[in-house]
Amino acid sequence: MRPARRHPSTTRSATLVVAVVVVLGSIVGPIASAWAAFSSTGSGTATGTVTTLAAPGNVAGTPSGSTVHVSWTGVTSPAGGTANLGYWVRRSVGGSPTDACGSSQAVPLPAPAVSCDDTAVAAGTYTYTVTAVFRSWTSQSAASNNVTVTSAAQVASLSPSTIGQGATNVVVAVTGTGFVSGASLTSSFSGSGVAVSSTTFVSSTSLSLNVAVSPGATVGNNYTYQLTNGNGGTTTKTNAVTITARPTVTSTSPTSRAQGTSSQNITVSGTGFVNGAATTFSGAGITVNSTTFVSSTSLTANISIATGASLGGRSITVTNPDGGTGTGTGIFTVNAAPTITSPTIASPVNPGHNNSTTFTMTGTNFVNGLTVTGTGSANVNTFTWLSATSISVKVTGSGGSGANGGFTVTNPDGGTVTSPTGSFKNG
Repeated sequence: MRPARRHPSTTRSATLVVAVVVVLGSIVGPIASAWAAFSSTGSGTATGTVTTLAAPGNVAGTPSGSTVHVSWTGVTSPAGGTANLGYWVRRSVGGSPTDACGSSQAVPLPAPAVSCDDTAVAAGTYTYTVTAVFRSWTSQSAASNNVTVTSAAQVASLSPSTIGQGATNVVVAVTGTGFVSGASLTSSFSGSGVAVSSTTFVSSTSLSLNVAVSPGATVGNNYTYQLTNGNGGTTTKTNAVTITARPTVTSTSPTSRAQGTSSQNITVSGTGFVNGAATTFSGAGITVNSTTFVSSTSLTANISIATGASLGGRSITVTNPDGGTGTGTGIFTVNAAPTITSPTIASPVNPGHNNSTTFTMTGTNFVNGLTVTGTGSANVNTFTWLSATSISVKVTGSGGSGANGGFTVTNPDGGTVTSPTGSFKNG
């Protein structure tokens, strides 16, 4: 009798295991989320385990200009962990999917990635799906929310496109297309020295900026305008503005005028003045009636000074039409106007009817080079400046007996004062 042979029995058992694999494969194969694994536990027997590949969840798309940020909840592989696991992202419009985020079924985004940026997306409304890929198995998510991508903004021009150093609160109009209102709407310029304090949405083709340029900003047209649209999209325009040199203010002539003077012509000297430039004086009490352009180095400012204007040095600022400003610090002075303390109505000068006399006028702020004139019945013949508080005056009366008159003192700086009528008597 031949001894028993176990080998065929083992072979039959192995064949049975293979058959189980085939059957399981035929059962599970069409279901994308299934995976089967087998292990041997001894001669002639086998065990099998079946598990699933889950689909990614919570797929969401967030547009930012022409870029969509896609996020999802990741999964683990049937073998546990993320080895050999990836994600295939697709964008769909009208039921037609397109690979997105640089992924494909063959080259998915490697786990543990749970987000990506889909760039250069054309305008339209889309949904996104994310498919988990593990070896030959795939498991697709549900569609994301509807994601609407708008056309990228385009900047055509800025006006004004020339702004001077030192300019403040310049309103710049931006024209273009695709502008969107939103919390992210902001503007800036490359480099340093040009600041945007506000960006206001006007329409889809117009924005309004408030711009300031520092006095030390680089002169030239190398400033690029940078826009972050209301939907988060960004765009730029190179050489958008030109910064010009600010004017300088060096001196005035005359260098001072007195309180109470009006329509005084002041020559302002400097460099970089442009036709249309304006002048302002620091402090209160000086009104600029007009500014006349003479040349790039000279302006004429016609001013009036209030009687109560503060005394002392004043700064003068020249502002060119492009907003560029320059200031001469303390180059102009407001002087005190003269005053007359005698003669007075109570103690008038009276030489007798149509007679002459010489008297000493007293007061304050008399300046050498002044003039004295008579009013009413007083005719001033001569005068001599004695000091800041006294003037020698020769006067002759005219007109009827007892006619009233007075005196006017005018300093070289235009400051003037007139004594009351009746401070002179003609007899």
